[in-house]
Amino acid sequence: MKKIMAINAGSSSLKFKVFNMPDESILIEGVFERIGFDALKFHIKSTVSAKKKNRRFTITVTLRII
Repeated sequence: MKKIMAINAGSSSLKFKVFNMPDESILIEGVFERIGFDALKFHIKSTVSAKKKNRRFTITVTLRII
């Protein structure tokens, strides 16, 4: 099972997504904002399948550094 990571980097932000191939479903996505500033923001979201019960769930973590 192949995975592909797409990255978009700007002057003060970095965005990324990890895709499961070949169905192109998103496994992980996140963003770093305000890189180089005092209040860096980071957000990551992961959607994965639980193998035993074949259910999907989402984990979201947000971290703000001041």
